[in-house]
Amino acid sequence: MHTKNKNIVILYSIIIASLIATLTSCRNGSNVEPQIEDNESATVYVPEFSKQEYEIDSSLDFLVDMFVAGDTTYCISREHTFNSGTKDTLMIFDSATGESSDKELGAPGKYFEYSEGFVRFCNNVLYLYDKNFSDVKEINLQGLYNRCKDDGISLSCDDIEIDDEGRIGIISGQSIIFADSNGELLCVIEQQDNIRTFAKLAVTKAQGWYVICNNTKYNIDIWSIDIGQSGLGVRLDNAPDIYDGQVYFVGQNQAEENSLYIVSGNYIYKYDVALLSCEEVVCLRDYGVEIDNGSGVSIINEDRIRIANRKTNTNGQTDNRVNIEYADIRKIPIDEVKTRKELVMATFSEASVYREQIMDFNRYNKDYYVTVKEYYNRDDYDTAMQSFYNDLITGNGADIFWISDSDIDIENLADKNVVVDMYEFMDGDEELGRNEFIPNVLAAMEYDGKLYALSPDFSLSTMVGKASLLDMYEQWNYSSIKKLFEEHPCERPFFRYSQQRVLETLLYHSLPLFYDNKKGESYFGSQEFADMLVVVADVPEENDYDRSLPELLENNETLLFCTSINNCDTIKTLDTYFGGDIRYAGYPDGSGAPAEIRTYYKMAISSQSDNKAGAWQFVKSYFSEDSQKNTSRFPVIQKYFDDIINNDMAGAGTASGMLMDGVTVELKPMTDQQALLLRELVDKAGHNVRYDVNIYDIVTEDAQGFLSGSKNIAEVQQIINDRVMLYLGE
Repeated sequence: MHTKNKNIVILYSIIIASLIATLTSCRNGSNVEPQIEDNESATVYVPEFSKQEYEIDSSLDFLVDMFVAGDTTYCISREHTFNSGTKDTLMIFDSATGESSDKELGAPGKYFEYSEGFVRFCNNVLYLYDKNFSDVKEINLQGLYNRCKDDGISLSCDDIEIDDEGRIGIISGQSIIFADSNGELLCVIEQQDNIRTFAKLAVTKAQGWYVICNNTKYNIDIWSIDIGQSGLGVRLDNAPDIYDGQVYFVGQNQAEENSLYIVSGNYIYKYDVALLSCEEVVCLRDYGVEIDNGSGVSIINEDRIRIANRKTNTNGQTDNRVNIEYADIRKIPIDEVKTRKELVMATFSEASVYREQIMDFNRYNKDYYVTVKEYYNRDDYDTAMQSFYNDLITGNGADIFWISDSDIDIENLADKNVVVDMYEFMDGDEELGRNEFIPNVLAAMEYDGKLYALSPDFSLSTMVGKASLLDMYEQWNYSSIKKLFEEHPCERPFFRYSQQRVLETLLYHSLPLFYDNKKGESYFGSQEFADMLVVVADVPEENDYDRSLPELLENNETLLFCTSINNCDTIKTLDTYFGGDIRYAGYPDGSGAPAEIRTYYKMAISSQSDNKAGAWQFVKSYFSEDSQKNTSRFPVIQKYFDDIINNDMAGAGTASGMLMDGVTVELKPMTDQQALLLRELVDKAGHNVRYDVNIYDIVTEDAQGFLSGSKNIAEVQQIINDRVMLYLGE
């Protein structure tokens, strides 16, 4: 099969010769751009990044290996089917033309690269391919396997190398096994006491054999190999300083007789086995280049090295696309290097939440790079949060704030003029305007008609129940829920929610109903709040995981289910569980909305930043096609939200699975009715009103008096009302 790429997306880096700073650098972990000696005649290696999207005939679900040879990338995909078992397929991608093709390889094997091409080891047979992955020859190693087995040696093939004479070197556990070009045993070299593991074999252009080892001091050594003497030769001096297990690739430049290029997670080194010299070619972390066992590396020549990484989708959508990012590391004159401005992002979140986006921005933006000032401290949350908040108020050098909705009150920051209205940038931006966003989602992020914080994704929070039970209530409030519980008594009115969790959830969504900060008024003496307490009191103190939702719904043994909708599958699953008898009632927050728009992380720009335009460029990067197609929840850009629904309706991502409590649900494509429902939920969803955490604490504390039975409801309401009024008056 051969497929021409109809939708090539090539984003060539306009950095060309600008240096990349990442969250950590190789040398000292500092968040600064690499320093280069001021020498006009000097050269430096810098990466040029590009992304390419290929269309393929079937999805690449499990990537076994990736190899790079010039403009060609080879990906080994492994697929398991019940009918034909497990098989490997070679997928070939040409970055110059955008073409892709595939070739069935057969039973699963292990894959390696050597100077003349590639090797596949499968069922004690070596399959040799040239640099175009065309078949060259097969070598049966069954005899070698039997010889090794008789000597108590396992033939496991952890690494393979082949020299110009056709001699085959195989790392197999604690041994290196050598065979001739026909697979006949030449010798076996055992591991020495000062070697922990053999890592990689290498053959230079001059046909010298070497092995990279992990030593007992948890660093690497390079040893020569003497096949004629059936042993290791000498340990070479000045091996690169690489920590144990971090050598991912060893290759050669065919124009250099004695050089080995050794690639670790942080550096590329060039080691000369004749001169015993080690040269640092490039620090990969300084440039945001990531590498691991799944990366492809090609030493094209002394002036160019190419690294390829597959970029995976995270939004759960399966399609016939493969995205590969290339880093072409080239040697250029130092006077072509351009210095960029630093943007500091202050955050109280762990790096895993934002790390990839920052690295992507730093790879491609020609004018700015982002560094992180992280405040998160698991062991001293309160002190760290206070420090974070104080620096937010004062600015303290940060250009961008990465804010969790649960930690920071953005409205308070806006009132204090700490953050800027991003509509000032959006309304003048030719690429990202208000009309690109889902209107109601964008409105949900506004405060007094201004946009002080912006989130790249969202979900819907809602409360659902049987339509046949809930439709009788014209208004959905706590009085309605109280009547529902009275008319349909059951032990688990809220599915899998304990009493305390119900209290916290209901307060989170409806607490602002019961006070007005600006007016200084408290409404905790109202009948609505009394009904809420009665509803909570009807819930058991402990939740119960014994029975599934469909089972409990069948006999009205549970009435309400609080849930989040993050993807199309949730709509389809709920429809199945309720048998179509479902009402999205939403939370009784006074809005009457069937759901509530929920964001988790937002970005804001400091009013004291000297680089507001640059900060906007970084914020805007979260709304590119690539970023929006890889959100973990619904994207906020209308086009990509529509694409998710349309792709699901077309059958992308459909599957069967165990979705809850052993209940198997077949996820068919979305129906027109389900798609319309999701769109209506988003369009009609309410906007979360941030509650006062101090009032929340008062209510959760004093409500226990009624829930425990030590006080009646009127007493508890009076206590809460008095405390809230005192707090509002301070």
